[in-house]
Amino acid sequence: MIKIKEHFSSLDFSLDCIYSGFLGSAAQIKTVLSLFKEYPNALKAVDPVMGDNGKKYKTYTDEMCAEMMHLVKSADVITPNYTEATILLGLPYEEYPSVEKVKEVAKALSKLGPKTVVITGIRKGELVTNVLFDTELGFFETAVKYEGCRFDGTGDLFSSVFFGKILQNRPIDNALLCAAEFVKDVMIYTVNSENGGNILFEPLLYKLNNPEK
Repeated sequence: MIKIKEHFSSLDFSLDCIYSGFLGSAAQIKTVLSLFKEYPNALKAVDPVMGDNGKKYKTYTDEMCAEMMHLVKSADVITPNYTEATILLGLPYEEYPSVEKVKEVAKALSKLGPKTVVITGIRKGELVTNVLFDTELGFFETAVKYEGCRFDGTGDLFSSVFFGKILQNRPIDNALLCAAEFVKDVMIYTVNSENGGNILFEPLLYKLNNPEK
């Protein structure tokens, strides 16, 4: 990553967005932070991939958690799941938090620095809800039908579509809806494909070219 950063620095161009997902060490997180400082006009988008189902990933050390907190504070937009949100705030995890509780957590995360916070994948009955809080626009939420299955990578997919739509200058509520609907469509397609558990998004990428979605 350092060599890539050095190469970027040697080129005469600006970046519209710096988007980080899973990071494997405290040093990598620091490298992303240095990119944020080098390109202050870029949208700083962070998916703080730290854990799921109430637990940190085994790879995540206390040092990495501390560095991730610095990264989140420097970000413009973050998209944690509820587990990651509670880790960042030092709160107890609830398997099925109420939407009102999630809104409180999203607002608390925004006070760390990000202008926009999306807490993803909140399961409640037959629905999966995503809650967005923006310091200027307030709250938005979107809910899609729970398809009765889980796949690794859906959070990464959601964040990538959400950030992509923002870069297309979509309103954040529209970006939220597009990301949620695309992930839902991908999950349905994957279940029907019987491919053995690997999420299949490539065959549906054409949907992201639809200017109405």
